[in-house]
Amino acid sequence: MKKIIFVIFYTFMSVCCFAQHEFAPIGAEWYYNKQHSYNPPEAGYIKITSIKDSIIENNEVRVLEIVYAPDDTTQILEGYEYLHQSGDTIWYWKNKQFHMLYNFAMQKGDSILLYSEMLNQCTGNDPYGWNRVDSVFTRTYNGLGLKAYSSIPINNSVWGFEKYSFEIFGNLYYLIPQNKDCVYDGIFHGPLRCYSDPVNGILITSLPGVKCDSTYTYTGPWIPDYVSKYKKTSSFSVNPNPVSSEITIKWNETDMLIGNYEIEIINIRGIVVKSYKPALKTIDVSDLTKGTYFLGILINDKLIDYERFIKI
Repeated sequence: MKKIIFVIFYTFMSVCCFAQHEFAPIGAEWYYNKQHSYNPPEAGYIKITSIKDSIIENNEVRVLEIVYAPDDTTQILEGYEYLHQSGDTIWYWKNKQFHMLYNFAMQKGDSILLYSEMLNQCTGNDPYGWNRVDSVFTRTYNGLGLKAYSSIPINNSVWGFEKYSFEIFGNLYYLIPQNKDCVYDGIFHGPLRCYSDPVNGILITSLPGVKCDSTYTYTGPWIPDYVSKYKKTSSFSVNPNPVSSEITIKWNETDMLIGNYEIEIINIRGIVVKSYKPALKTIDVSDLTKGTYFLGILINDKLIDYERFIKI
Protein backbone atom coordinates (compact mmCIF):
# COMPACT_ATOMS: atom_id res chain seq x y z
CA MET A 1 0.00 0.00 0.00
CA LYS A 2 2.77 2.41 0.90
CA LYS A 3 4.58 1.74 -2.40
CA ILE A 4 1.38 2.42 -4.38
CA ILE A 5 0.79 5.70 -2.53
CA PHE A 6 4.38 6.73 -3.17
CA VAL A 7 4.15 6.09 -6.92
CA ILE A 8 0.99 8.20 -7.18
CA PHE A 9 2.54 11.04 -5.18
CA TYR A 10 5.81 10.92 -7.06
CA THR A 11 4.04 11.07 -10.44
CA PHE A 12 2.00 14.09 -9.35
CA MET A 13 5.15 15.74 -8.06
CA SER A 14 6.72 15.54 -11.49
CA VAL A 15 3.87 17.02 -13.52
CA CYS A 16 2.35 19.74 -11.33
CA CYS A 17 2.63 23.37 -12.24
CA PHE A 18 4.85 25.96 -10.52
CA ALA A 19 3.52 27.85 -7.50
CA GLN A 20 3.41 31.60 -7.29
CA HIS A 21 5.26 31.73 -3.96
CA GLU A 22 8.50 30.01 -3.04
CA PHE A 23 8.18 27.91 0.09
CA ALA A 24 10.91 28.19 2.76
CA PRO A 25 13.24 30.57 0.85
CA ILE A 26 16.90 30.35 1.84
CA GLY A 27 17.51 32.45 4.95
CA ALA A 28 14.00 31.87 6.32
CA GLU A 29 13.82 31.26 10.08
CA TRP A 30 11.08 29.73 12.23
CA TYR A 31 10.99 29.81 16.03
CA TYR A 32 8.57 27.40 17.70
CA ASN A 33 7.88 26.79 21.36
CA LYS A 34 9.06 23.49 22.79
CA GLN A 35 7.63 22.92 26.24
CA HIS A 36 9.88 20.72 28.38
CA SER A 37 8.44 21.11 31.87
CA TYR A 38 4.95 21.20 33.35
CA ASN A 39 5.94 21.94 36.95
CA PRO A 40 7.08 24.63 36.82
CA PRO A 41 5.84 25.22 33.26
CA GLU A 42 8.90 26.16 31.21
CA ALA A 43 9.67 26.29 27.51
CA GLY A 44 12.68 26.35 25.27
CA TYR A 45 12.45 26.81 21.53
CA ILE A 46 13.03 25.07 18.23
CA LYS A 47 14.79 27.11 15.56
CA ILE A 48 14.42 25.99 11.96
CA THR A 49 16.63 27.65 9.33
CA SER A 50 16.45 27.23 5.58
CA ILE A 51 20.18 26.96 4.77
CA LYS A 52 20.76 25.69 1.22
CA ASP A 53 19.59 23.68 -1.80
CA SER A 54 20.52 20.09 -2.51
CA ILE A 55 19.47 17.15 -4.71
CA ILE A 56 17.70 13.94 -3.66
CA GLU A 57 16.78 11.38 -6.33
CA ASN A 58 17.09 14.02 -9.06
CA ASN A 59 14.73 16.38 -7.22
CA GLU A 60 15.88 19.77 -5.97
CA VAL A 61 15.27 20.05 -2.23
CA ARG A 62 15.53 22.85 0.28
CA VAL A 63 17.61 21.87 3.35
CA LEU A 64 16.26 22.98 6.74
CA GLU A 65 18.45 22.84 9.86
CA ILE A 66 16.69 22.01 13.16
CA VAL A 67 18.19 23.33 16.43
CA TYR A 68 16.73 22.89 19.93
CA ALA A 69 17.52 25.41 22.69
CA PRO A 70 16.38 24.11 26.12
CA ASP A 71 17.90 27.19 27.78
CA ASP A 72 19.59 30.46 26.82
CA THR A 73 23.11 28.99 26.74
CA THR A 74 22.56 25.63 25.03
CA GLN A 75 21.80 24.80 21.41
CA ILE A 76 21.44 21.21 20.24
CA LEU A 77 21.46 20.22 16.58
CA GLU A 78 18.49 17.84 16.17
CA GLY A 79 18.90 17.17 12.46
CA TYR A 80 17.64 18.30 9.07
CA GLU A 81 14.45 18.30 7.02
CA TYR A 82 14.42 18.18 3.21
CA LEU A 83 11.57 19.86 1.32
CA HIS A 84 10.71 19.73 -2.36
CA GLN A 85 8.27 22.16 -3.97
CA SER A 86 6.26 21.30 -7.06
CA GLY A 87 3.74 24.00 -7.86
CA ASP A 88 1.33 24.40 -4.98
CA THR A 89 2.50 21.16 -3.34
CA ILE A 90 5.25 20.77 -0.75
CA TRP A 91 6.84 17.35 -0.20
CA TYR A 92 9.30 16.24 2.43
CA TRP A 93 11.81 13.42 2.49
CA LYS A 94 11.33 10.82 5.24
CA ASN A 95 12.23 7.15 5.46
CA LYS A 96 13.75 7.24 1.97
CA GLN A 97 10.57 8.52 0.35
CA PHE A 98 8.94 11.83 -0.56
CA HIS A 99 5.71 12.43 1.35
CA MET A 100 3.14 15.16 0.78
CA LEU A 101 3.38 17.85 3.48
CA TYR A 102 1.16 20.69 2.19
CA ASN A 103 -1.02 21.25 -0.87
CA PHE A 104 -2.20 24.84 -1.30
CA ALA A 105 -4.37 24.02 -4.31
CA MET A 106 -6.78 21.96 -2.21
CA GLN A 107 -10.39 22.94 -1.69
CA LYS A 108 -12.71 22.44 1.26
CA GLY A 109 -13.58 18.76 1.58
CA ASP A 110 -10.39 17.50 -0.12
CA SER A 111 -8.27 14.91 1.67
CA ILE A 112 -4.52 14.70 2.23
CA LEU A 113 -2.46 11.75 3.44
CA LEU A 114 0.14 12.91 5.96
CA TYR A 115 3.22 11.08 7.19
CA SER A 116 5.19 11.68 10.37
CA GLU A 117 7.86 10.01 12.48
CA MET A 118 7.75 12.34 15.50
CA LEU A 119 8.05 10.53 18.83
CA ASN A 120 4.92 9.93 20.88
CA GLN A 121 3.87 7.79 23.80
CA CYS A 122 1.14 5.95 21.90
CA THR A 123 2.44 2.65 20.60
CA GLY A 124 1.54 0.86 17.42
CA ASN A 125 0.42 3.90 15.44
CA ASP A 126 0.64 3.83 11.66
CA PRO A 127 2.85 6.78 10.61
CA TYR A 128 0.30 7.63 7.91
CA GLY A 129 -2.89 9.55 8.65
CA TRP A 130 -5.70 10.98 6.53
CA ASN A 131 -6.78 14.58 7.07
CA ARG A 132 -9.63 16.56 5.47
CA VAL A 133 -9.55 20.26 4.55
CA ASP A 134 -12.28 22.06 6.49
CA SER A 135 -11.55 25.68 5.46
CA VAL A 136 -9.72 27.53 2.70
CA PHE A 137 -8.94 31.25 2.71
CA THR A 138 -6.39 33.95 1.83
CA ARG A 139 -4.51 36.18 4.27
CA THR A 140 -2.21 39.11 3.48
CA TYR A 141 1.25 39.45 5.04
CA ASN A 142 3.47 42.38 4.00
CA GLY A 143 1.38 42.91 0.86
CA LEU A 144 1.47 39.24 -0.15
CA GLY A 145 -1.83 37.40 -0.45
CA LEU A 146 -1.08 33.91 0.83
CA LYS A 147 -3.31 30.89 0.34
CA ALA A 148 -4.07 29.02 3.54
CA TYR A 149 -6.19 26.19 4.86
CA SER A 150 -7.02 24.25 7.99
CA SER A 151 -7.42 20.48 8.17
CA ILE A 152 -8.69 17.89 10.62
CA PRO A 153 -7.79 14.19 11.06
CA ILE A 154 -10.29 11.66 9.71
CA ASN A 155 -10.59 7.86 9.66
CA ASN A 156 -9.19 7.61 13.21
CA SER A 157 -5.94 9.29 12.22
CA VAL A 158 -3.73 10.54 15.07
CA TRP A 159 -1.52 12.68 12.83
CA GLY A 160 -2.33 16.23 11.81
CA PHE A 161 -1.77 19.98 12.13
CA GLU A 162 -3.08 22.51 14.63
CA LYS A 163 -4.70 25.72 13.38
CA TYR A 164 -3.75 26.96 9.88
CA SER A 165 -1.15 26.21 7.18
CA PHE A 166 0.13 28.98 4.87
CA GLU A 167 2.07 29.33 1.65
CA ILE A 168 5.76 30.28 2.15
CA PHE A 169 6.03 29.32 5.85
CA GLY A 170 3.65 26.44 6.58
CA ASN A 171 1.75 25.66 9.76
CA LEU A 172 1.20 28.11 12.63
CA TYR A 173 1.78 25.40 15.23
CA TYR A 174 4.63 23.27 13.87
CA LEU A 175 6.11 22.70 10.44
CA ILE A 176 5.75 18.90 10.52
CA PRO A 177 2.58 16.93 11.44
CA GLN A 178 2.36 15.97 15.11
CA ASN A 179 0.44 13.30 16.96
CA LYS A 180 -2.75 15.06 18.06
CA ASP A 181 -3.66 12.40 20.62
CA CYS A 182 -0.36 11.79 22.40
CA VAL A 183 2.47 13.89 23.83
CA TYR A 184 5.88 12.26 24.19
CA ASP A 185 6.98 12.49 27.84
CA GLY A 186 4.90 15.65 28.27
CA ILE A 187 6.95 17.48 25.60
CA PHE A 188 5.38 19.07 22.56
CA HIS A 189 6.26 21.56 19.83
CA GLY A 190 4.48 24.82 19.13
CA PRO A 191 2.94 27.23 18.67
CA LEU A 192 4.93 29.42 16.28
CA ARG A 193 6.73 32.29 18.00
CA CYS A 194 8.22 34.04 14.98
CA TYR A 195 8.83 33.59 11.26
CA SER A 196 10.96 35.79 9.01
CA ASP A 197 12.63 35.56 5.62
CA PRO A 198 14.84 37.95 3.60
CA VAL A 199 13.06 37.27 0.29
CA ASN A 200 9.53 38.40 1.18
CA GLY A 201 10.33 40.70 4.08
CA ILE A 202 7.79 38.85 6.19
CA LEU A 203 7.99 39.00 9.96
CA ILE A 204 5.29 37.15 11.86
CA THR A 205 5.06 37.03 15.63
CA SER A 206 2.34 34.76 17.00
CA LEU A 207 3.04 34.91 20.76
CA PRO A 208 3.01 38.55 21.92
CA GLY A 209 5.50 39.25 24.70
CA VAL A 210 7.61 36.16 23.96
CA LYS A 211 11.04 36.73 22.39
CA CYS A 212 11.88 34.71 19.31
CA ASP A 213 15.24 33.42 20.53
CA SER A 214 14.96 33.23 24.29
CA THR A 215 13.81 30.51 26.68
CA TYR A 216 11.44 31.57 29.39
CA THR A 217 9.26 30.49 32.29
CA TYR A 218 5.53 30.85 31.66
CA THR A 219 3.57 33.36 33.69
CA GLY A 220 0.72 31.16 32.58
CA PRO A 221 0.21 28.51 29.90
CA TRP A 222 -0.70 29.25 26.34
CA ILE A 223 -4.47 29.74 26.43
CA PRO A 224 -6.67 28.56 23.55
CA ASP A 225 -8.22 31.36 21.50
CA TYR A 226 -11.78 30.90 22.66
CA VAL A 227 -10.66 31.24 26.29
CA SER A 228 -8.13 34.05 25.88
CA LYS A 229 -10.77 36.31 24.26
CA TYR A 230 -13.30 35.77 27.03
CA LYS A 231 -13.62 37.78 30.25
CA LYS A 232 -14.07 35.59 33.32
CA THR A 233 -17.05 36.19 35.60
CA SER A 234 -16.16 33.60 38.31
CA SER A 235 -19.60 32.03 38.32
CA PHE A 236 -18.12 28.79 39.67
CA SER A 237 -14.95 27.26 41.13
CA VAL A 238 -13.28 23.85 41.02
CA ASN A 239 -11.88 21.94 44.00
CA PRO A 240 -9.36 20.61 44.77
CA ASN A 241 -6.86 22.44 42.59
CA PRO A 242 -4.33 20.93 41.86
CA VAL A 243 -6.26 17.67 41.48
CA SER A 244 -5.23 14.04 41.10
CA SER A 245 -8.51 12.17 40.68
CA GLU A 246 -11.86 13.99 40.98
CA ILE A 247 -12.96 17.60 40.61
CA THR A 248 -15.93 19.02 42.46
CA ILE A 249 -17.63 22.05 40.92
CA LYS A 250 -18.94 24.68 43.33
CA TRP A 251 -21.57 26.86 41.68
CA ASN A 252 -22.11 30.47 42.66
CA GLU A 253 -25.49 30.47 40.96
CA THR A 254 -28.63 28.49 41.72
CA ASP A 255 -28.42 24.74 41.15
CA MET A 256 -31.64 25.03 39.15
CA LEU A 257 -29.55 26.20 36.18
CA ILE A 258 -27.06 23.33 36.18
CA GLY A 259 -29.15 21.24 33.81
CA ASN A 260 -28.81 23.96 31.15
CA TYR A 261 -25.01 23.99 31.28
CA GLU A 262 -22.47 22.03 29.29
CA ILE A 263 -18.88 21.35 30.35
CA GLU A 264 -15.72 21.06 28.26
CA ILE A 265 -12.24 20.27 29.52
CA ILE A 266 -9.52 21.40 27.14
CA ASN A 267 -5.75 21.06 27.32
CA ILE A 268 -3.31 23.89 26.74
CA ARG A 269 -3.12 22.98 23.05
CA GLY A 270 -6.79 23.86 22.71
CA ILE A 271 -7.96 20.27 22.26
CA VAL A 272 -11.20 19.16 23.96
CA VAL A 273 -10.35 16.07 26.04
CA LYS A 274 -13.66 15.67 27.90
CA SER A 275 -17.19 17.03 27.45
CA TYR A 276 -20.42 16.62 29.40
CA LYS A 277 -23.95 17.61 28.42
CA PRO A 278 -25.70 18.30 30.72
CA ALA A 279 -23.08 19.49 33.22
CA LEU A 280 -22.04 17.39 36.23
CA LYS A 281 -21.19 18.43 39.78
CA THR A 282 -18.23 16.03 39.98
CA ILE A 283 -15.87 14.95 37.18
CA ASP A 284 -13.32 12.13 37.16
CA VAL A 285 -10.01 13.41 35.75
CA SER A 286 -7.79 10.54 36.93
CA ASP A 287 -7.16 9.42 33.35
CA LEU A 288 -5.80 12.82 32.21
CA THR A 289 -2.05 13.22 31.81
CA LYS A 290 -0.29 15.67 34.13
CA GLY A 291 -0.49 19.30 33.09
CA THR A 292 -2.63 22.42 32.88
CA TYR A 293 -6.25 22.31 31.71
CA PHE A 294 -9.28 24.58 31.42
CA LEU A 295 -12.78 23.65 32.51
CA GLY A 296 -15.24 25.67 30.45
CA ILE A 297 -18.93 26.22 31.12
CA LEU A 298 -21.09 26.60 28.01
CA ILE A 299 -24.73 27.20 27.15
CA ASN A 300 -25.83 26.36 23.59
CA ASP A 301 -22.16 25.79 22.65
CA LYS A 302 -21.24 29.32 23.77
CA LEU A 303 -18.58 29.76 26.46
CA ILE A 304 -19.87 31.72 29.46
CA ASP A 305 -17.08 31.10 32.00
CA TYR A 306 -14.00 28.97 32.68
CA GLU A 307 -11.55 27.95 35.40
CA ARG A 308 -7.95 26.81 35.07
CA PHE A 309 -6.82 23.70 36.96
CA ILE A 310 -3.69 21.55 37.23
CA LYS A 311 -3.76 17.75 37.01
CA ILE A 312 -1.03 16.16 39.16
